[in-house]
Amino acid sequence: MPAGVARRAQASLQVVIDKCLDDASCRRAYPDLRDDLAKLEHRLDAEGVAASVADRSVRLKRGIVASYIRNLYLSITCTEDFSLNSPTELKQEARGTLLGDYRAEQLRAACAVWPAGELPRDLHLPLLADIPTLVLSGVADPITPPVYGERLVEHLRNSRLLRIPNGAHINFGDCVDHIIVQFIETADTAKPDSRCLEALKFPPFKMALAPAE
Repeated sequence: MPAGVARRAQASLQVVIDKCLDDASCRRAYPDLRDDLAKLEHRLDAEGVAASVADRSVRLKRGIVASYIRNLYLSITCTEDFSLNSPTELKQEARGTLLGDYRAEQLRAACAVWPAGELPRDLHLPLLADIPTLVLSGVADPITPPVYGERLVEHLRNSRLLRIPNGAHINFGDCVDHIIVQFIETADTAKPDSRCLEALKFPPFKMALAPAE
């Protein structure tokens, strides 16, 4: 887990909150969204939040909301990312975020017992290449934010970074697909017409949950 995950997740959450408050119907449905979120954070850390999942009553705490860890993820992350982080710095940068240091603490405990591979010395060295490279990055992506793309294209001399204004971690659809196809067919970073990205809309806000069947 690269350092800064909690802070980037918080930034992405803030993008969603801001867009909700800029949307008249969403603002009417959630007029106190920021205060409600602060209260939710307090409850997650204290008594938890009661919820019903698949007809079962559960009590959600911050950790359950935050993430689920899979074996392959541990094999990669414990070797390539977490071993390079300072636990103290991870805890400090997680302060004041909804995710908190739960993920860092869970990974610290898991990586302490999980078999770690041997880290190649050049793994994190900048990739230098002239290969045509198109980088797509969603502005609201908490995992691989645009700043990662910016760092990548610094060392790829024949590259182009396209920011998707209303995009997140995974971006599909006719516009993005068309850009990708144009690039693959031409291997020319200047060819894809990216104007359609500006017209992409943020997904509509859900004002109420559908009744359980």
